[in-house]
Amino acid sequence: MASLLKKMKRIFEFNKLENLSNKEIAALMKVFDKTVRNKLSNALKTIKLKITTR
Repeated sequence: MASLLKKMKRIFEFNKLENLSNKEIAALMKVFDKTVRNKLSNALKTIKLKITTR
C-alpha cells in the first residue's frame, strides 16, 4: 500500500478498512462516485501487481 498515490490510498482505506460505500467516500472526499470507483480499481490493480511480482 505504500506505493499507492495519496488519494488512491485514502479511498482504499475508506473502502476496505472503514467499510464505507463508494457513495459515502465520494461525499466525504467531494468527488464523483465514478472517481471513487476508478481510484479503487486502480489501487487494487497496483496491489495485485506488487503481490504477483514478488
